[in-house]
Amino acid sequence: MGKTQEEIQKELDESKKQVVIDSNRRKLLYANAETEIIMLEKKQEAIKLFFNIVQKYGISNEDIVVLLENVPYV
Repeated sequence: MGKTQEEIQKELDESKKQVVIDSNRRKLLYANAETEIIMLEKKQEAIKLFFNIVQKYGISNEDIVVLLENVPYV
């Protein structure tokens, strides 16, 4: 026995809802991954700047500890 038009339409509507939900989940996963990549890039940039500052100004060990506590992303 075949499905009625109503049953087919309900299944179609449910499938459309599931596709939208899956699409939104993928978008969130991509956004989270992109955010993590950006944060890693910022951390790497901060570390490079930190080392440049330490080398340029010949900062002492004690001052390096203070800088490490106050520099974002390090």
